[in-house]
This record gives sequence, C-alpha cells and structure tokens, in this order.
Amino acid sequence: MEDLRKLGRLKTRLFQNTLRGLGQQSLLRISFMGLFAIGFWAGLFWVLFHAFDFIESCEELRLQLEEYLFSIFFLSLIVMLLFSNGILAFSALFRSQETTLLMSYPLRAEAVVVYKFLEVLLFSSWASLVIGAPLMIAYGVKAQAHWTFYLTSLIFFLTFIFLPAVLGMLWAMLINAVFPGLRRPVVVAFGLLGLLATAFFATRLFGPAESLPPTTLWIGRVLDKVSFCQHPLLPSYWMSKGVLGISQGNWSGVTFFYLTLLSNVLFGLLLLYLFAESRFHALWTRARFSWSSKGYLSSWVVDKAFQPLLFFMEPPSRMLILKDLKTFLRDPPQWSQMAIFFGLLGIYFVNLRDITVDISIPFWQNFVSFLNLTSTGMIVLGFTNRFMFPLPSLEGRKFWILALFPFRRGSILLGKFFFYSIGLLLISQVLIFVSDWMIRVPWTLYLLHALLLLALCMGLSGLSIGLWAIYPNLKEDNPAKIVSG
Repeated sequence: MEDLRKLGRLKTRLFQNTLRGLGQQSLLRISFMGLFAIGFWAGLFWVLFHAFDFIESCEELRLQLEEYLFSIFFLSLIVMLLFSNGILAFSALFRSQETTLLMSYPLRAEAVVVYKFLEVLLFSSWASLVIGAPLMIAYGVKAQAHWTFYLTSLIFFLTFIFLPAVLGMLWAMLINAVFPGLRRPVVVAFGLLGLLATAFFATRLFGPAESLPPTTLWIGRVLDKVSFCQHPLLPSYWMSKGVLGISQGNWSGVTFFYLTLLSNVLFGLLLLYLFAESRFHALWTRARFSWSSKGYLSSWVVDKAFQPLLFFMEPPSRMLILKDLKTFLRDPPQWSQMAIFFGLLGIYFVNLRDITVDISIPFWQNFVSFLNLTSTGMIVLGFTNRFMFPLPSLEGRKFWILALFPFRRGSILLGKFFFYSIGLLLISQVLIFVSDWMIRVPWTLYLLHALLLLALCMGLSGLSIGLWAIYPNLKEDNPAKIVSG
C-alpha cells in the first residue's frame, strides 16, 4: 500500500499540473469542446427519452423490451470494453516507457500493475460512463423514479466497469505468459476469434427475408433472436436486472444482483493481484529484453508492393509513407483495433441480404442505402479520431530526427495525409460498393455515395493531420491517452 500511495501522489501531482495548464490554453478550444460535449450528451438523452416513448406504446411487451434493451446495451458495452481494456493493458504493461521507468525503481511489481490497472480503467471507461448516463437518466425520468434510483444506478455502473478492465489486464498478461514470442500472431488469433463470435451473433439477429408482420409480432420475433443476452451467467443480465429492480422497488433482487456483480469483480481483482505478484516481473523482463526477430522480409515486401504505387510523390514523402506503413504493421494493438472496426461493419453489410423489408420499394432502398452511407461515414470519423490523429504524435521524442532531414517540413504533413487518406478511402469505397451492390441501388446513387465518401475521407484526414500539427503530443507513447487528451 505504501508503494501505491507514492504512485497515487505522483499521479495526483501530474493531474494538478494538467489542470493548471488548462488555464494557459485557448479559451476558444476549451469552450468549443465543452459546448460540443454538452450538445452530444443532450442529443443522446433526447433520442433515448423518445425511444422509451415508443417502448411505452407497446403495452404488451413494455417490461420485456426494457429488460432486453438494458441487457443488449450492457452486453455490447462489456464486449467493447473488454477489447479496449485488453489492448490498452498490453501497451501500458509491456510497451510503455513509464512502466520501464517504474520497474527500475524500488517498487513492488504488483503495485505497478495495480497503478496501471487504474490508469487503463480511467482511460477506457470514462466514455462508457458518458454514454450510459443519458440512458439511465432518460429511463429514470420516464419512469418517474425516486432520486435513490440515480445514486444506486451509478454505484452499479461504477462497479460494472471494473469487470472488463480486470479481464482485459488478465488477458494481456496471460498472452505474454503463454506466448512470449508470438504476441503478434496471438493478437491476430484473438481478433479473428472476436470477429467469428460477432458473426455468430449476427446470424442470430438476422434471419431469412420474410414479409413484415404487425409491429408487436415483429418485435416479439426480434426479441426471440436476441434472447441470448438474457442468460443468467452474463454480467449484463445482472446489471439489467439490478437497474430495473431499483425502479420497481425490488430491493432484495437489487441486493442479490449487486453482490453477485461485486463478488465477481473482487475475485477478478484478487486473481490479478496474485498473478501480478508472482509472475509480472518475470513476464515484463522477458517481454522487454527477450530476443525478437523482426525480420527484414516484411520491410522488403512493403517496399516492393507500395513503392511503385507512390511514384507520383517526392522521394522524401514516399520514404515517410513507407516508414509509417511499416510502423503501423509492426504494432498489433493498432491494426487489430482497425480490423475490429471494419470487420464489424463488413459483417453488417454481409447480412444485408437477410433484411426483413422489401428492398424493391424505392423508399426502403433509399432508406437502407442512406443508413449504409451513414454507418460508413461514422466508421471513417471514428478511424480518423482514434488512429489518424494520435499516430503522428507517436514519433515522440525522436521527432527531431525528421527535422534534420533535407526536405521541407510541409512534406511531413503531406506524407502522413496521403498515407492515411488513401488507405481509408480504399477501404471505405470497398464497403460502400459492397453494400450498394447487395441492395441493387442505381449506379447514379452509388456514384453519389462514392463522391461523398471521397470528400469525407479527404476532409477528415486533413482535419486530423491539421489538428495534430496544432496540438501535438510528443511526450506520450499511448495513443488512447493522446486521443483522450
């Protein structure tokens, strides 16, 4: 505990210095970010509030709909947080320079792991709290719940987010324990396993095309297909039952499900502490100093495959693009998240053939094609925010080397802009072509979608690179922290 107190004082001092630094930043930047966050939160609350209006209109299925809504939300949340925490934990424990510094100090290994665990929990879970709060408040307002509902729901939620964080830390440490020299293939295997699991659940959600039944029957059929989210062993089930029990005044059930959730969290924390105490120092030493054959085949393949495609660029910009591509391919936590991003969207597009509306009707054809364009645009936006903005800052303290090269500084920005925008454009164009082809939209509408994505990719890429040039963070080696900052 003494080691944790020292690290806690260090983090508190760093946080205080960060708050003092906010006063030196642009007032316009702070005001814009604050107003945007408030607007986003208010818009999400408005949508969810009216969604509960629709649920109330289905009197026969209202209680069942509420249970399934919360169960699906918390199940989706725990899956996303599990991937996010696992990837962040892998970087924080075995690739972070701060961890290397802390391990050189006279600190216990388990204290460093707990310190990193709290750090990963903060950076991976704050967004889920922002998204989950409007759902809880909208439901509480609609159900005219007592003020104790909001306080108890917050306690439930704060306990719930510990579970994926613990599992993510254990997942990252077990990979290095079982496969010390095969981290990249294992990350690929876990990514493919996640996509296969998602594909399995997607096939449960989408069935063969049928005529659209009345609303109540159609909702009942959908609920039958997502009944897996109501399994009693899932933490999402405990959360949904606990939250709904609070509003219904079923305090015995609330106590039971909260203690079930809390006992699993405490058991996971105990496993993490014991594993860190006995194995982390050896795992970190082996991961940090073990011989690793990077190999030159990947560099040779990248040069031969991509250098001819960049013939129109100046040699310095071409070299920078090839360097960024090799760096990206050698960083499994980065490209594995990108694979999950576009893999989920690809699974959605593949299931368009089983959609339960008549695509031959122009209204439904235009409606579904617009949804496809919107989802692709949201993925592009998320990609530029999560990957494009932080990656240039990962040059870190070695950025001065680029400044010594005999080419213009603007070539650095242009090289990174072309590298990210062209790759993003190719992927998004393939996705929108597949989706439009599957629902047989006219070629003029597909051309319009392609042009819109072209403008979106170029605009967002330029915005991300430009914002990085204005607000670089060359002291941080964790991309998630750069995005959160």
